[in-house]
Amino acid sequence: MAGEDRVILNAKNIIKKYPSFTLDIDDFSLDGDVYFLLGPNGAGKTTLLRILSGLERVYKGEVHFKGKEIINGRKPFNGGIYPELSYFPSAPILWNESVKENVSYGLKLRKLPGHIINEKVIEISDKLQISHLLKKSARELSSGENQIVALARMLVLEPELLFLDEPTANLDVKKTVLLEETLLEYQKSKNAAIFWATHNLFQAKRLAEFIFFIWDGRIIEKGEVEVFFKRPRTTELKAFLQGKFY
Repeated sequence: MAGEDRVILNAKNIIKKYPSFTLDIDDFSLDGDVYFLLGPNGAGKTTLLRILSGLERVYKGEVHFKGKEIINGRKPFNGGIYPELSYFPSAPILWNESVKENVSYGLKLRKLPGHIINEKVIEISDKLQISHLLKKSARELSSGENQIVALARMLVLEPELLFLDEPTANLDVKKTVLLEETLLEYQKSKNAAIFWATHNLFQAKRLAEFIFFIWDGRIIEKGEVEVFFKRPRTTELKAFLQGKFY
């Protein structure tokens, strides 16, 4: 973990209650590293990512991004718009437009000149190998293509902190490798931070620098990759690593 001077996001005393479930997160920080969030279904992974990215605003606690409070009840900073943060859902939705229109949408909202938008769209499309899809309607895409196009739409905006919710869930091996390599290259080149939720133990072991383990709404273990996998402390993590919970 990096030092406190590099912390870009900190969450404290986060509580989100549902009728049959409570997310309860004491304190944790993110810097410019690749973090993974592991845990079984229903443990609170998606809820936590939505809170940290500013999408969920009804909860108790504090989230600060680069020293500024993202949410405090109903008082979001920056008008509730966080261009430095991006959330990638497990099943991203594209608009019923061409792939090019989907990828360029956020850039047009920022009112960039047309030639700059075209340059950025071409660059990210080449990198993610979707240039041949740019004129195609998003409705005609396979689930894997949909996932890659949604990633292009996110990365073209160059966010500083990426929240990824099972981003490779619908991908074959080839596209999974492409997505992983692109994200790691992006993280290093932009000095960005990635917070990646997954069930995939092998993926976390290969890619993560630091791992959080969430169980029944609480982060009960965390640590650097080698220690996390070799010396689990809790019975819950030991069972999860053995494949007893998913």
